[in-house]
Amino acid sequence: MVITIGSTTLQRREHLKNIEGNIIDENMHNQAHVTGSILEIKNDIDEGNIPNEYMRQEQQKSILELYDICNKLEVKNNDQRMQQLIYNVSLVKNQKNPLAIIFGNGYLNNFRELVMEMEIPAFLFNFGIIGFILYFVPFLAIFLYALYIGIKNIKKIDDEYLTLFIGSGFVFAISFFAGYTFFNSSTMMIIIVINTMLINKVQLLKKEENK
Repeated sequence: MVITIGSTTLQRREHLKNIEGNIIDENMHNQAHVTGSILEIKNDIDEGNIPNEYMRQEQQKSILELYDICNKLEVKNNDQRMQQLIYNVSLVKNQKNPLAIIFGNGYLNNFRELVMEMEIPAFLFNFGIIGFILYFVPFLAIFLYALYIGIKNIKKIDDEYLTLFIGSGFVFAISFFAGYTFFNSSTMMIIIVINTMLINKVQLLKKEENK
């Protein structure tokens, strides 16, 4: 409730709504659907002012696709997370590079505000399939396994089990919507502790089940 209706959050939302119309796309003679920086780069690409050393051809093509998709979907120009997601999907498609799919494009290898903030997609785009499996899948597997065991023994689970399970799931929500949860070392330690305790509770529940 504090996050949803807190005064600071409302002020921030009102501010974003007010500045949404400040960025005008002169090409469309209308309100822009991308950030001002991206709009500038798009115009420079159209004019041929972007050297390949600064931005590769597949990146430039992805910027142009981002611009077109955002206009088509009427994305808010301050919705950077959506723009990041669209750009990274387009970039992987345009690269046509199996190594980029397997190992990713790196954490800070994108232009300014196009660095992924939503961590769950970021695992895949930044670290590739291998990084996604090594970094994220173990936590997801623990959560799903705890869900399965909890449902099987729903009458035996206690408050501690439920609290750890909800805490583990809440981490995924924060990571997706806010970002910098798994990537932050201090919160990562808390995540590890929660999941370790959850595994221990699952093992205890399984022992009681087998008796």
